[in-house]
Amino acid sequence: TTHQLLKACSSHEISYTFSDISPFFLENAKDTFAQFPFIEYKVLDIEKDPESQGFSPSSYDLIIAANVLHSTRDLQTETLPHIRGLLRPGGHLLLLELTHQSRWIDLIFGVAQGWWRFSDAYRPSHPIIAASTWKSILLESGFAQAEFVSPDEEIGSPLF
Repeated sequence: TTHQLLKACSSHEISYTFSDISPFFLENAKDTFAQFPFIEYKVLDIEKDPESQGFSPSSYDLIIAANVLHSTRDLQTETLPHIRGLLRPGGHLLLLELTHQSRWIDLIFGVAQGWWRFSDAYRPSHPIIAASTWKSILLESGFAQAEFVSPDEEIGSPLF
């Protein structure tokens, strides 16, 4: 996801913060994206207060979370409020998440330490939730609106 976004943005004057919970992945990203001089690399545990980790409140126009939020413990009282706190007024969250449970996904990721650590009411038995549930939790968490493209919903004309 990051590589495609950076290629699209490289001709524009932007600032981009690449964050991960692991310093190991930040070091790999520094090597991978070395040709993009406008990237800042910072460790971020979105379950903890971002300001205490060196992130300024209300300072991001866009936050992109690609297949990471499902692995957090509590979407409603930790994860989403922390994300909202980082966004400027009128800022946007671009969220990419699986929305259908699958046994093959469980076989691959089900042995990972963080896969089953969720504890919020939205995920009583599985970390993957439907797009309609994401929409509900985003709105309940104070996001002004939530739009999505998902197999859960009709989207009108085909994308292809």
